[in-house]
Amino acid sequence: MLRFVNARNDKKKLKEIKELYDTAFPKEERMPFWLLRKNGRKSIADLMGVYDNEEFVGMIHLVYYEDIVYLFFLAVSPEARGQGYGSRIIQALHRRFPSRRIILNIEQVVEGCDSYEERRKRKEFYLRNGLKEAGYLTKEFDVVYEMLYLGKTVSFDEYWAMMSRYFGKIAAKVMKKWFTYHGECEKLPESGNTKVL
Repeated sequence: MLRFVNARNDKKKLKEIKELYDTAFPKEERMPFWLLRKNGRKSIADLMGVYDNEEFVGMIHLVYYEDIVYLFFLAVSPEARGQGYGSRIIQALHRRFPSRRIILNIEQVVEGCDSYEERRKRKEFYLRNGLKEAGYLTKEFDVVYEMLYLGKTVSFDEYWAMMSRYFGKIAAKVMKKWFTYHGECEKLPESGNTKVL
């Protein structure tokens, strides 16, 4: 049975989560781990290990705002990849939050980029699991992301309000220049990629 376990102050669980977090996400996409821990101790977020019975199979970091659940980070451990855990995690979140809007960001899929095939497969995975394209891009620091959602879409203003609360008012003011609405997407018919209008 798949379980989400809040790590809060459990050193063993936090170590498992941090090791996976550090290896699963490129440095330019990671937030400082202390920030995930700090906000995971508040009602605005959860930092959780994902367990199949007692076996650690992944980690998630969720951010909450009004009726929005933002899946900020999702990673499956290398030993558990290819066994359907990613899909099971998405399905479990949908069951856990049936009346909430669930969102996540993926790197924009652009032909010719270094990790094109990986990005394309990641997007296909989320679309197969019921997520839909929100139709716009955001730029966070130097990375352009496309928003995907379950339920109803979330506007950039709602997204920014959520992130402002997550980072805190002072930090959000400083960070505003690094988090921008980057334009609406237009579907390219032959490839399913997106471009900025």
